[in-house]
Order: sequence, then structure tokens, then C-alpha cells
Amino acid sequence: MGLFDIFKKKKLDKKNLKPKMTPQQVADAVSAITKIRNAKNDEDFIQGMTDLPANKKKKLTFKSVDACFEYMEKFFTNDELLPKSLYHGKIVHMIVNDAGKTTLAYAKVLCLIDGKTDYAMVTAHLCSCDIFNCDCKTNLKIGDMAYIGMGTVINKTIDNRVRRWEEKFKTEEDFKGGNLHQNNSGTIVKKLKLTLNVATSQFDHED
Repeated sequence: MGLFDIFKKKKLDKKNLKPKMTPQQVADAVSAITKIRNAKNDEDFIQGMTDLPANKKKKLTFKSVDACFEYMEKFFTNDELLPKSLYHGKIVHMIVNDAGKTTLAYAKVLCLIDGKTDYAMVTAHLCSCDIFNCDCKTNLKIGDMAYIGMGTVINKTIDNRVRRWEEKFKTEEDFKGGNLHQNNSGTIVKKLKLTLNVATSQFDHED
């Protein structure tokens, strides 16, 4: 076998290794390219890029909790706060008692307020026993993303809205609110990971 034959064989082998697209993948690619070409805004363009077969993944892994929420703000269908409903939240402050035990958390919860995507301030128990000073241990910390289960009643502020989270909140007094501007209450159900299952639109969670 000469050098040309070896080179030719290598080229043929390399060619044979290339995966072939199925008719469905071809149709998906054409649809995605059409969507990209006709995109009228950034969201349409991103959706078209996501729909390309080469970009389709079973899971998306984000670099940070904030990146997760930016994605959810754009692509998730968010709802008003409702009793006994589940929402995505980020822990922004935690209360530690004199014995050094973490007892409660404050979380900003992604939802609709007055019909617009926003964040509500929620006082959350760290476990489902709903006891302020229980013996349950937690691995939760400030900055974690979690499922927040709302309580049986949704509190309204003096202007008939749920209390918003604001960037200016810095101290415990800011977070806890009170009187006519009280937080809603809930429970941290599960700590979430930065990995999104694309098929179910749910983030993986820790056991």
C-alpha cells in the first residue's frame, strides 16, 4: 500500500466517522435557521439558535445562580404568588440565633407582581417542621437557589401588593419588614443546582 492509498484511506475513514443527520434533524435545522433569519428581537434569535440540532442539549448548566434567574425571567412563565404554591427563590439573608444556629432565611422569590415579572420578599423556614428553633440541620447558605413553598395565606401590603424585594435591602431590619409592609411566609423545600433539565424545564435538586 502506497502513501497515497494510506492518505486516501484516512480520508475515507474520517469521512465515515461523520455523523449523518436524520430527516427529522434536517427539518429541525431548516426550521431553526428560518427562525434565526426572521428574528425580530434577541429572544427570537436565541430561541432559533437553541433549536439548532447541534445546540440541543438535554441539560443546560449555568455559571451562577443569577444567570439561572436571568434565564427564568426571559423564558419561564411566572405567576402571581398563590397559597401552597412552589416558586424559585434565592436566599439573600439568614438569621442566626445566640447559640449560632441558623433559624430562618429571607429569600427573593421570582413571581409576577401587578402583572410584571418581579421578586417578592419571603421569610422562609429552613425545613417543613415549621418550628422556629427546631433541631433540624441545614446546608443552606446565602446565595443558594431553592424551591420556596408558600404558606396558606398570601399577605398584602398597604397598597394591596405583595412586598417586593429591593436591591437597597442590606440589614435584617430591611429584610424582615413588618406592620403594613410584611413579608409573605414560606418554607424552603429543596436546594437547587445550576443544571436545568430542558425537557422538563426543571432544575436538578440536591437530595
